[in-house]
Amino acid sequence: MTAIGRLLTAFGFLFATFAATSAWAERKLALVVGNGAYVHATPLANPVNDAQAMATKLETLGFETYTGLDLDKIGMERLLRDFTRAAKDSDVNIFFYAGHGMSVDGTNYLVPIDAVFEDETALDFEAVSVDFVTRQMSFSNAVNLVFLDACRDNPLSDKLSRSMGATRSTAVQNGLAEMKINNAGKGMAIAFATSPGDVALDGDGLNSPFTTALLKHIDAENTDIAEVFSRVTGDVYNNTDQSQRPWLNVSLTGPVMLNPVTELKAVARAPQTSSNVGGGAAAPGGNMLEEQKMLFDLARETDSVDDYQAYLDSFPNGLYANNARRSIRRLAPKTVRRQRLCPHAHQRRVR
Repeated sequence: MTAIGRLLTAFGFLFATFAATSAWAERKLALVVGNGAYVHATPLANPVNDAQAMATKLETLGFETYTGLDLDKIGMERLLRDFTRAAKDSDVNIFFYAGHGMSVDGTNYLVPIDAVFEDETALDFEAVSVDFVTRQMSFSNAVNLVFLDACRDNPLSDKLSRSMGATRSTAVQNGLAEMKINNAGKGMAIAFATSPGDVALDGDGLNSPFTTALLKHIDAENTDIAEVFSRVTGDVYNNTDQSQRPWLNVSLTGPVMLNPVTELKAVARAPQTSSNVGGGAAAPGGNMLEEQKMLFDLARETDSVDDYQAYLDSFPNGLYANNARRSIRRLAPKTVRRQRLCPHAHQRRVR
């Protein structure tokens, strides 16, 4: 067996174990709420459909989902508490809400199905502040994403506006207001179904225009969430005759991909082609690409000049050739220094 063969055999079990758990460390949680069966306001046809479809979609992306349908105030708070307790130890958190929402004095509120709003004192007792939700999410050192399909025309806001009198009635809006991002953890992005202060459409189909577009694009492979939302915005804008334009407020510390696809997974799905071992112009076949990745991962594991060079000897024009050369340049001064101090001390390490 060649030296390369022995290395691949030695690394085979380690790589197989790693590949089987490559989604390993990342824990993803989602809180999904759909409120449509309002007791004191116009019922909405789509929020429950929206929530069920979104929960299913997120589960296919590896999210643990906390789903609530047609929740009263107590039910919303209880589910939120369960979710935020679990979310403290996660890497990515999503909150998706579909239903009635409103803004009062610049603060956004989500409306449980049993809300009445006889006067403005009822807000704290009968609605759920979006600021409260995002504050709870910020206790986690995670990427936090919020999707609010919550700008439907809401008669409860009109009732609340009348109770507040002419001098303060303008403080109440059907649409949601701009929000300050909480920059804790790895950042947050808040996506609104429409622009601040505007009213979104519930839609004539099974799902709202916003949720329809989100379901279509949220699982795009190897796509940053900002690009996902750009596609969502284009779909909603075009499909509502330019009457609804979603809006994103984002403050993230780096790119966020909800459906990252590794090279090996992509190759496993693609038709296999043949290629020269040298990694020439032709696209590498699945077996060769797997061998490249296994050998390069072994070199990264040992962080040894010899193992990086072994990769280059086999794949001088491979996918990871430039990375291997950079690693050799980084390690070369250390290797020379060790050899000068003790000519026999440098031995190749295989773990």
